[in-house]
Amino acid sequence: MKSLTAKQQRFAEEYLIDLNATQAAIRAGYSERTARSQGQRLLTYVDIAAVIEKGRADLTERTGFAAERTVNAIGRIAYDTEVHLGYRLKALELLGKHFGIFVTKSEVHHSCSISDGDPGLQATMDLIREINAENDAESDEEAP
Repeated sequence: MKSLTAKQQRFAEEYLIDLNATQAAIRAGYSERTARSQGQRLLTYVDIAAVIEKGRADLTERTGFAAERTVNAIGRIAYDTEVHLGYRLKALELLGKHFGIFVTKSEVHHSCSISDGDPGLQATMDLIREINAENDAESDEEAP
């Protein structure tokens, strides 16, 4: 294991504060403009990852606080029928987020036309329009 630069060591220490690579990079002295990419890159370094892992292990040992323990406690709350329903629902929500059960939906906006892209896609869209027009015409004929 090679030794870390002072800046890399500081990054690892700062990362342990809030587990935010961008903010840790800024606090360690990296440029704000490139902090996001620097932070992500630094997390891939084996030596930095080892320092972070050791720091997390030390923190867990000192505080007795571990992620597994927290998840287990939340699980007990979620399924304890003696606990108020609101707390149980919140515990279930937290477990769902932790295990990635929920899918976050996001809107996508685009500013290009289909005709700007793939000709095959344009042909497919033209065919769909034609089928829809035929269906509309048929339903107009069937209407009383």
